[in-house]
Amino acid sequence: MKTRLAAFWALSSVRQMAVAVAIALTATYSIAYTSLQYVDSDNFGGNSDILVYMDIARGEEVEGDVSRESRALTVWLVKALPDPPGSVFAAGREVDDEWRLKFKFAVVNSAFLVGAALLMWLYSRRTGFSVLESYLVMLLFLTSLTVVYQGAIPLVDASSFFFISFGALAIAARRLWLMAAVLAVGLFAKESVVVIVPLALVTVDRRRLWLAGVAILALVP
Repeated sequence: MKTRLAAFWALSSVRQMAVAVAIALTATYSIAYTSLQYVDSDNFGGNSDILVYMDIARGEEVEGDVSRESRALTVWLVKALPDPPGSVFAAGREVDDEWRLKFKFAVVNSAFLVGAALLMWLYSRRTGFSVLESYLVMLLFLTSLTVVYQGAIPLVDASSFFFISFGALAIAARRLWLMAAVLAVGLFAKESVVVIVPLALVTVDRRRLWLAGVAILALVP
């Protein structure tokens, strides 16, 4: 068994992916930890959408921009998560319902950020970037202002990063039906995911894209 594990680890692709995972997890943990400290209902950095998404996650009626309610995927995942036990948090920390809700948003959005970073690494490798250049792509993404500031707080941007990255990788791999599935699900994350359509238009065969578009229309109610 040890010999097989050693042989598996000896594969350069395995080691490279392990480093990519370590980078993504480390950076995302720092983003999520920092976000949990400074964002609350009294201090939301001027971004009132945070309050809207938290209200929607609580099941409250929200008046205003309907598009926020149509971005249902992140909120649905947050609702599906059980409340974290008190032992997860540092001793002496006052944990109320709002803190638990912020924590669940941070968990969901962190998963999307890690996934997006790894997909960007895979996309970079597939399109001819070197290993080090692909790591740099990940780091530029994970240290960008939008990701650092909005990546793990109660918003839905992280899910759009994930699906756009996934769609780009599917296009690079010429997997148009996968792209169609990514787009169909991603539209419930955030409407900006539709940006992968013009990307596909300039990179793939138009006839096959039309077939994928028909599938998307059939999948999206």
